[in-house]
This record gives sequence, structure tokens and C-alpha cells, in this order.
Amino acid sequence: MVIATFTEIIIANENLITNKTMKLLVSVLITPVAVLLAGTHTPNPNDAKNIKAKVLVLHGADDSFVPEEQVKAFENEMRQANVDWQLISYGRTVHAFTNPEYKGELKGVLYNPIADQRSWQDMRQFFAEIFRK
Repeated sequence: MVIATFTEIIIANENLITNKTMKLLVSVLITPVAVLLAGTHTPNPNDAKNIKAKVLVLHGADDSFVPEEQVKAFENEMRQANVDWQLISYGRTVHAFTNPEYKGELKGVLYNPIADQRSWQDMRQFFAEIFRK
């Protein structure tokens, strides 16, 4: 479960889930989740105590859409709630780095094939860990 409200979330590196959908998932999701951090705002930091799933966050370290304060706030909420979480930041990587449609037309939004591949591998490793039989 992910408590932060994300402006966009990509699960399994393919499926876009909108902010409205995320708000619904926040209250019902109980399975582990991998996300690409695209901006967080936590409506109620105390909600993090309800997270039972492992959380993987894949983040472009140079994403100007996600201020460092938001990343730190997210980390602190996860720590305070004793959540089993990981946040992987990819250097020289900005917003929407897994979407090959973005070729730099928008400032701060650019596909990064290296970070895309790395995030895919990191997510696969995460899923291998949690779905191990």
C-alpha cells in the first residue's frame, strides 16, 4: 500500500493509474506495490501506519516535479510507520523517465533508457523477493 497521493503512478512499468484511482487504492490495497515517484502529497501522514505491504519507490533523482522536501517527508513517514520500504533514486534522471514518448519537448520531462532499464530490473527483483514461493 502507498499512502502518499501520487500525481501519477506507474505499476509494473506499464499501467498508468490516475490520482483518483490512487485515492481509492490507498484505502484498499494490501499487496506489495512498486511505484515510480512522480510527486507526493500525503493528505494524512498518520495513514502510513496502516501500510502492511512492502513498498518500492523508483524515482528520478533530478525530477523537478518532486521537491526534495517531499521525498524526505515521504521517507520520514515510512520510517515513523515502520513500513518495509525502499526508495531508489536514479541519477541524471528526471520526470517520466520510463516513457519513451517524452523526448524533451517539456522542460523536466524526458525518457531515460538507462534509468528505464534499471528501474525495470529493480522492480523485477522486488517482485521476485515478494512473490517467492
